[in-house]
Amino acid sequence: MAIKIIDKRTIEDEDDEIRIQREVELMKKVRHPNIVYLYEIIETSDFVYIVTEYAEQGELFRVMTTEVRLKERAAGRIFYQILNAV
Repeated sequence: MAIKIIDKRTIEDEDDEIRIQREVELMKKVRHPNIVYLYEIIETSDFVYIVTEYAEQGELFRVMTTEVRLKERAAGRIFYQILNAV
């Protein structure tokens, strides 16, 4: 499992709050093998804890932005998984 911790005290504008609420609502609705599974949301007065399945290689965004160039086979596999999830 992985836990994303959001400190509510650092949220400065309503747009950030809406973005967090949207992320939580979307994760509650999505069930697919190619998308990280949401186990639980825990909210206190100061924090929101988002408990999810652990992704060993990290976020897809990080993989795609840190790799200078993906090999064709790896890019194809990622593209297929994205299409399959959508």
